[in-house]
Amino acid sequence: MKTSIESLRLSISRSDEAGNVYYSTTLQQPSMVYMHGGPLGADDFRIPAARLQHVRQDYHQQVEAWHQRPAELQGKRLPDPEKLLQLGNEVAALLPHDIRQRLGQAVQRARQHNRRLHIMLEVEPDAREALAVPWELLALPVTSSAPEFLLRDGRITLIRQVRAIGRNTPPTLSSPLSIQAFGASPAGAAPVDLALTGDAIKQLFGADCWYAGANTLAVMQQRLLQHNPQVIHLLCHGDQQSVGRGYRHDVLLQGDDGFVHRVNVWDLLSVFSLASANIQVIVLQACHAGSALPPLHTGAAPTTPTQAHDQREASEGIALTLLRQGIPVVVAMQGEVSQEAASTFVSGLYAALRQGKTIEAAVAAGRVNVAVSEAAADWSLPVLYQGSGEPDPDTWFSRLADRWHASIFDPGIRRSIRGWLVFIVIMLFGTGFLRWLAPIPTSQPPSDSVIGFLQCWTIMSLLTPLVVGTCHRGARRRDDIAAPVRRAAIGNQWTGAFVGHTLAGVTGMTLLLAAWTIGLFEWLPWLFYPLCLGLLLVAAFVSYASAKAQGQSAIAQAATSPSLFDLPTFTLMIGGMLLVSLAGPWYFLWLSTTQWLIFLTPAANAIALALLLLLFVLLG
Repeated sequence: MKTSIESLRLSISRSDEAGNVYYSTTLQQPSMVYMHGGPLGADDFRIPAARLQHVRQDYHQQVEAWHQRPAELQGKRLPDPEKLLQLGNEVAALLPHDIRQRLGQAVQRARQHNRRLHIMLEVEPDAREALAVPWELLALPVTSSAPEFLLRDGRITLIRQVRAIGRNTPPTLSSPLSIQAFGASPAGAAPVDLALTGDAIKQLFGADCWYAGANTLAVMQQRLLQHNPQVIHLLCHGDQQSVGRGYRHDVLLQGDDGFVHRVNVWDLLSVFSLASANIQVIVLQACHAGSALPPLHTGAAPTTPTQAHDQREASEGIALTLLRQGIPVVVAMQGEVSQEAASTFVSGLYAALRQGKTIEAAVAAGRVNVAVSEAAADWSLPVLYQGSGEPDPDTWFSRLADRWHASIFDPGIRRSIRGWLVFIVIMLFGTGFLRWLAPIPTSQPPSDSVIGFLQCWTIMSLLTPLVVGTCHRGARRRDDIAAPVRRAAIGNQWTGAFVGHTLAGVTGMTLLLAAWTIGLFEWLPWLFYPLCLGLLLVAAFVSYASAKAQGQSAIAQAATSPSLFDLPTFTLMIGGMLLVSLAGPWYFLWLSTTQWLIFLTPAANAIALALLLLLFVLLG
């Protein structure tokens, strides 16, 4: 039975006054808005930036103290767990009293009705500093006056979002779960303990799902092509470097010589694109800052607050870049995590996913796994990032459109299509030459029914994409993205509607023509009308699916590549698609009224169509 879910949206915005930076909070529930701790118009409750920094520094010191504890305390819990709870109270104190009350009431409802509670933490793009706060430590009094950690309840999940980055598309994970995991501990950087996490993954999914050898990026490319996984797990160092106009976020993989191979997130995305249509979740265990970080429990000097900040920024930057490029969900670490805790978290996370749990429930299960183990401080380190905004309506046709779009990038399906094209080419060549060399009685060239269908297609080539582009609300509902990006997405939806309809039409017309040339309609004349109707319906669906996909693509890319989404580009694309869609029907309608009617004979069309399809096969 599907568990019901209650969602709360905690939004954080930034303001600058007289050189001072403040942060304000808003809590939203269905049909209700609580702003600044009360109804609209209540007094301001603002958080000075210095308070956020203070909480983050305290958190770093707590985690560092746990990881640097003396050897005789290994395997024991923190001597003073109240310090961590006190820090949870400090996190809660960043919120107004009324918002804390609403959160506590929501937790009570979740427990009473045994349902899940999702706290969506959404920050404005200029308020990303608020993500430095360990919100996962949030502690509130719920059933008594004593505060408790909210996220140690497996029914509660906190989801981090940055407004206008990514798209809130729930991941679709099928069974059996497909995963590929990669670990890298290159020479020249602080060693990474890969054994515990690797053993946990191999125990759940088998040895073929884990790789920790040399030439990480090349092997990753091969495995993504071969397995097309839904989940990618990456365990390595992370780093960020200033490039003058911002920061470049890197992961430190292992080269073919065993030494550091620095890979920026854009190169990583290029490799991920080999399975991008199927990737739903990326687990990013890249929480360290390269050689700046000493190994745990060695007596080395602890990391400084500056290094800890860089580690968190690198992990966060990689996660947000992945979201921006269309990855639905990224699980990352907001600080240095012990490998014992990491393997415990991974075991709980993937065990829950294998049981069919949602990613939110799986992250909560992994967190609880760590919380009840000896790694008392590390349960708060895993964070869940998701695209911003309200999720797309979950309807049967939207799910079907997503599956169709994913399937066209599946290497297996593409090979199958290529094989069928080769089969049709051989069949058309054989039929064409047989009809040419040994003429047999055939039906007359296009009858009134065929001409009527071609005329209908001409009209629908204009109307269907216009209706789809007008009625599809994907980008129009997005008030969380900048106006130029929204305009680009709407324009790309229109383009996608025409592109999808044209591609489906050309494919369908080709199959109809192939059926006619081999004489199918001579044997089964009644089949013509159902196939024509099916072509119109399939073309309408592909038009919708393409519009949906192209709108999402524009949202991900318009901010960085605006020239791809200007009016001349849209006009050229739509005009070209209309020309391609109408050229075939108009050509046949014109031939049917001229002395060149001979070119509509089955033999000539079979050979011509076979040559055209053969060209497509050769061009890939």
